[in-house]
Amino acid sequence: MAKPKGRIAFEAQVAPVPLFRLPADIRQYLINNGFSSDVYKKDKERLEKHNADMEMINRLKDFLTHL
Repeated sequence: MAKPKGRIAFEAQVAPVPLFRLPADIRQYLINNGFSSDVYKKDKERLEKHNADMEMINRLKDFLTHL
């Protein structure tokens, strides 16, 4: 079946995970740096500009994938 024309493709808007559900060390890192729990979706240049610790971002991604 052909895809209908005129439809708008969009990405689902999903709320970030609440900070209280994160481990204490990751939660404290995000709070201290002013990041939300969806910081892993940001592009790498922006994260580098804000001096983000990529190890902590990767730990956050690992934790969220195992939720």
